[in-house]
Amino acid sequence: MIPKSLLISGHGRPGRLIALLLGGLAVAGGTVLVGLADLVVEAREAPLERPATVVHRPPTEDVAVERGEDGTWEVLDRRVARVANLNDLTNPDALDYLHDRLKRMGVDRALARAGVREGEGVRIGRLEFTYEEG
Repeated sequence: MIPKSLLISGHGRPGRLIALLLGGLAVAGGTVLVGLADLVVEAREAPLERPATVVHRPPTEDVAVERGEDGTWEVLDRRVARVANLNDLTNPDALDYLHDRLKRMGVDRALARAGVREGEGVRIGRLEFTYEEG
């Protein structure tokens, strides 16, 4: 009996065999392929194997904080300094935006790890401020 999965249907009725497969031989381009029908059946019955999900994450870049010669804490990361220098610090909304952005960049966490205490001076690029927790 010919498995229906190997038949090509046309016009709503079973058609011809994909190739002369069930005899154990298939003729394709003049080359005789042995066991092709078994391979087709085996491949159709095998469960699909999906590749594992790969998540690419960039390496973490910690923000460097050091105490300057004058006793002020300095954030040495160029990305952070650029964000601080490019904002209009006279606008309260821009200050709120800058604070949120610095927090997302990990500056608050880096300052806490460095041991900065409330009331100490901090410099990021041209921006100087007094550190407040929270």
